[in-house]
Parts: sequence; C-alpha cells; structure tokens
Amino acid sequence: MQKEKKHTEVLPGGFSNEETGSEIPEIQDLDVDQSDWGLIEKEIFIGRNLRQVVEKRPSAQRMDMVFVALCTRGSVLFKIDGQSFKAGRGSLILVAPGRMVQIEYLKENSNGIGIGITRNFLKNAIVEYSNLWSLMLEAQKQPLVRILPSETKLIENLHTQLLQASHLPERPFKFEMLRSLMQAAAYQMAMIVSSYMEVRPLDNNRDFNLYFRFTQAVAQNYRQSRRVDFYADKLCVTPKYLSASVKAVSGKTANRWIDEYVTVEARNLLRVSTHSVRQVSDYLNFPDASFFTKFFKKNTGLTPREFREKMRQQ
Repeated sequence: MQKEKKHTEVLPGGFSNEETGSEIPEIQDLDVDQSDWGLIEKEIFIGRNLRQVVEKRPSAQRMDMVFVALCTRGSVLFKIDGQSFKAGRGSLILVAPGRMVQIEYLKENSNGIGIGITRNFLKNAIVEYSNLWSLMLEAQKQPLVRILPSETKLIENLHTQLLQASHLPERPFKFEMLRSLMQAAAYQMAMIVSSYMEVRPLDNNRDFNLYFRFTQAVAQNYRQSRRVDFYADKLCVTPKYLSASVKAVSGKTANRWIDEYVTVEARNLLRVSTHSVRQVSDYLNFPDASFFTKFFKKNTGLTPREFREKMRQQ
C-alpha cells in the first residue's frame, strides 16, 4: 500500500506550516523506528532516538509543549530563540512552550532522549503546577544544565519506564497508570533541576493563571494583533493589570513579551524561507514592509536584509 503523502498546509503569504514551524509532527509522519517513540493521548511525547527527528526535520521548530532532552552521547550545538548553546553527554536541555529551537550542528554518533508534555497535561495532572511553571520560567534564562552521572542514570531509567509502558496493549486504566508515571517523572526531574537554579516561588496564583492564559493567547493571535489592549480585552482585564501581572510572573511586560514572540517568529521566517521581506511582513500582518523593517531593527539591531546576509555568512 502506498503511504499517503503528508499534507502541507499553505498559509497566507505563501508560507507552509513546515516553514513556520507551528506544527508538532505526528510520530508516524517522521518515518522513524516506531519502537523508539511513544505518544500518549497527544499529551505526552517520549523519544529514545532524538537524532532521527533532527535528521528528518532540521529546520527551526517552535515547541508547543514543555520539552526536556538529555544528551546521552556526543555533543550538539543548538539555538533557543536565537541564543546559542552547546550540550554534551549528561547535559539536560529544558525548553518552555513557545520557544523556537534550531539544531545548528549534531556531532557524528551524537544522540539523546526526550520527553514532551503539553501545558494542559501539566495544568490538569500536576498538583503544584504553578511551582513547576516557576521552574520553567527560570529555565528560560538557564535552559542548559549539566547534571551528575547518578542523576543522568535516574532520568534514563524514568524515560525507559515511560517508553516501555506507552507500548503496552490498550487496557482499562492504562492512561491513568501512564499519567501517574509521568507525574512521578515530572516531580523527580523538577527536583533535580531545582538544585541547579534559584527558583523564585510565585506569590500570586491569580497572576500566574493570567500569565498562562496570556501566553496561550499570544501563541494563537500574534499575527492578528501586537497590542496589549487586544489581549487584555480577550482576557477580560485592563491593559495595566495585564502588564503588571505578566511582569510579576515573568519579569517582562506584556508588550515586551509580545514583541519578543513576534521577533523570534520573524527571525525564523527570514532564515528558513525564500520569501521576500514584504511577504514576511504581510504574513505577520504588518501595515507595510517599512513598518516591519523598523520593528525588526528595533528588536534585533539589524534590518531584515542585514539579518539574512548575516545568516548566509554563518
């Protein structure tokens, strides 16, 4: 039987969903060894051979989940939102939802394992969700942690147990069992990571819940609007209150958060596509290319054309 060709959606401006990096691929679409992967109720993603995915999808990808990767062999150069990092064996990589990840160089024979968890799973299954999220906020500043060999072994064992359990036959209570395993794994990984960074407890759960809804709204509407009042209206609060809450949780104003999100998306589109600056501007819903150029230079220090030239020289 001929394998059905994956549908690539053409988005406004002539961009495809692959170019924008907005879609998390289904495992069966990657043409990889299925025994190395597990997908649980589209809530938990488990991978034993990350090299396969990197080779199949080398372009930048925006993560729509919390993703934790452990380098088990060799080394890898990568970028998160344009910032460069190098991970070696025993390095733990922490990626928060909405971050853009680009693999720059994967050393021969390098590999890793990974676990991805959706925001909804964390919110619904983790009792101390806000505390775990405060850890992810800190991880945005420090996404790479070198852990001890004993901690590496613990995470490898947790990962193996989850992957094996995900391949069990479908039976009553399977998902409940997997959810409990994932809860335990999440807490154990959080315990390890928290020993390497200073985690600031969130003082106000209401602020955190608003921040969480705000980040989701930006991810869904960043092309439609870059105005704080647009998001405040959607969330039924005043712009002033929204900005204060977002800053209390993340350390950045709502306006800065929106600008950074759009800038990362613009950088990715300019890097991976052959579309003109005007087409990128249209796709991101700027009034014109001149306005987009001013916005991009204000946030990166380079014009779109200068940025592209710099990328070609690297």
